[in-house]
Amino acid sequence: MAPVALVVATACLITTLVRTAAQDQVYLPMVLAVLAIPGSFAAAALRCRLARERTALLLASLPVPPSLADVRNVLRTALRDPTGEIYLWVEDDKRYIGANGAPAEPPAPANGIVRVPLRDRDGGPLAVVVLKGAQGGPWDSVHVTVRALAVALENVRLKATADARLEEVLASSARANAAAHEARRQLERDLHDGAQQRLLALGTRLGVARHTATEPDTLAALDAARGDLAAALAELRALARGLYPALLSGGGLVPALEAVADSLPLAVTVTAPHERLAPAVEASAYYTVCEALTNAVKHARATAATVTVTRTPRAVVLTVTDNGQGGARTTPDGGLAGLTDRLRTLGGRLTINSPPGRGTTLTAAIPIA
Repeated sequence: MAPVALVVATACLITTLVRTAAQDQVYLPMVLAVLAIPGSFAAAALRCRLARERTALLLASLPVPPSLADVRNVLRTALRDPTGEIYLWVEDDKRYIGANGAPAEPPAPANGIVRVPLRDRDGGPLAVVVLKGAQGGPWDSVHVTVRALAVALENVRLKATADARLEEVLASSARANAAAHEARRQLERDLHDGAQQRLLALGTRLGVARHTATEPDTLAALDAARGDLAAALAELRALARGLYPALLSGGGLVPALEAVADSLPLAVTVTAPHERLAPAVEASAYYTVCEALTNAVKHARATAATVTVTRTPRAVVLTVTDNGQGGARTTPDGGLAGLTDRLRTLGGRLTINSPPGRGTTLTAAIPIA
């Protein structure tokens, strides 16, 4: 009812003014000025509505989630201002960034430069829109257009914050993985240089004692001790290889994988480049292949398998295929779940294709850049 009442009141006012002007020509300029006021308000309202609808249509065409550059393009298109810029406030870093994601400070107010600050829903700083004063059209439509960008800019900031925190988590996981990798290498060296050398020295002394002993019972005891010592050395070496194989550190991925293939009771073909990779990447690739081949022997009852390692500019891709019974799946406490977690610490991923009765293909991608 309010618009109707306003129209009625305006009509009454216009009628009164027209009658007054007809009686006294002195009031004619004033009458014309008053008559122009409703038209000005109507034109402003129409401009604002058109600006809001135009901006809404442009925002609806944005990708999900939008980037800051995408929202800036909407600003420039809506206002027909190719110089418009948006500086987004990043609360975690306490600084502004430009459309390219780099830190940038909005220019200070000056002749011909208009700064429009935007606030988020909590009243905190969200962004600063910088325009040239001569661009964009009347201020009312510019104001409406800029305000319409606030929700999109909040979405951009949420995405940027989530991405930054994800990068922090991945970096932390990578550091933890590198530390664990170095700890395994140190433990392998300690076993080789410490306990293994002592056991070898003990074996030498037992051999000397065996050659000097004459009693049959003593000889039998020494032979038994040497047998137990040989078994202990074999177990210790296997443990050291599991921690970090000497072939992997000394020769790289190819000889280490070939040694694993030769030790298994199935035919394994290994195809891999001979170039060296980062130690953490080589270790993850090695353990991934070992777990896949172990599953092929223990669970899939496979008789043959192929291992293919390829390198792209951004990742190392491992593919292990067997001719077993298939049906493999990831369980919470299984080896494949452990592999998935290990690869995730490096930003990698693991996929398994294992239809029942048709073998299993395991594919792992490990980023290298």
